[in-house]
Amino acid sequence: MMKSILFVPADRPDLVPKALATDAGLICLDLEDGVAPDAKATARAALASAVTGIVAAGRRAATRINADLDLIGRDLETLPAGLSAVVLPKTGSRHQLGQLAEALDRRFGSAVPTLIAMVEDAAGLAALDADRGAWPACLGALALGTEDLAADLGTAPDAPPVAAALNTLAHLAARHGVALLGYPGGIAEFTDLARFETVARAGRHAGAVGGFAIHPGQVDVLNRVFGLSEDDRAEAMRIVTAFEAALHAGAGVTRLDGRMIDRPVYLAARRRLAASA
Repeated sequence: MMKSILFVPADRPDLVPKALATDAGLICLDLEDGVAPDAKATARAALASAVTGIVAAGRRAATRINADLDLIGRDLETLPAGLSAVVLPKTGSRHQLGQLAEALDRRFGSAVPTLIAMVEDAAGLAALDADRGAWPACLGALALGTEDLAADLGTAPDAPPVAAALNTLAHLAARHGVALLGYPGGIAEFTDLARFETVARAGRHAGAVGGFAIHPGQVDVLNRVFGLSEDDRAEAMRIVTAFEAALHAGAGVTRLDGRMIDRPVYLAARRRLAASA
């Protein structure tokens, strides 16, 4: 569901039908940067109805809350049932993640949404990378917010320091067993889809399984880049089947079309299949 996450400002419920017309894996109703400060209350008031409509259409809904302490409490009070994910922007510490996870658990109980943590500045990335404590069980993904990170670094979203940050986040996500989202480039230039596809492919090469979009036209690009073609899916299935047959026969390695298939190759194939589901 995380190949493509399409932002829709929560104060613009008229845009939800357009989002539903796309193949976005998640429709993310935004309470943060996509909403002007004086429209936050309007956005919160419209949230429940929008989520109900998305879920009724058989789709998955998410929301991005605010990170500011004077806003996050009001956001949490209005989160409706039916959410598949909650996106936390400007994540800066494991303690912050833990506090939010506890708040989500109190509100949703066993139906707690997946938590997606966006890392958007150098200090937050460094703090998370240095922390060796346990992370919340509901955390499902780390995402790189390239526009904010680039502003923090004083560079462009496609500059080398941003790519380096994505690589660091990839190691961090692997260490904690969560998915990586993002790409080393801007989300805002949605008119040049060829360039956006190049940037998205760089994200996939870094280990990302999906990314965010702000325009419907970006959704198809993300689904294509982070999805599997029928040929790729069939190949991954063949690898999984061959290796599991070898394990059943008591072998730890096998051959497929002249290629050695061992556990790392098998696990990589399973990850590709899981990410594209």
